[in-house]
Amino acid sequence: MRLPSFNPREIKAVFFILASLLIGGGITLYKNYHSDFAPELLGNRDKAVSIPVDSIKETKDSTKILSQRLKEKININTASAQELELIPGIGPVLSQRILKYRMDMGRFQNIEELKKIYGIGEKKFEQIKEYVTVK
Repeated sequence: MRLPSFNPREIKAVFFILASLLIGGGITLYKNYHSDFAPELLGNRDKAVSIPVDSIKETKDSTKILSQRLKEKININTASAQELELIPGIGPVLSQRILKYRMDMGRFQNIEELKKIYGIGEKKFEQIKEYVTVK
């Protein structure tokens, strides 16, 4: 039986596919055995907070409605960007800054550490402190 011959471009494509599969498999294995692997990507799967977007109308009372629906505090040590954005006053930019701080500095020891993040001053902290926890 004769094996098919590949041209150089096809060989590169085959190697790329094989390398992608190997790398993806390695990442999956690593993720399964290391619970601290990229928590901002994995999110908090045990205590997922979901709020139906259809039920929140864009009004001045949006923050009030959202805060009434958000019953559990969000753990800033395990929350994903989407979960952080559920906090009134935290948008995509601040959620990314929180994740970056957490990746660079490690776990938050207390919620007051949020004040070290650019864009979270005393006023913003007072606005969000009742919605966050480190436990």
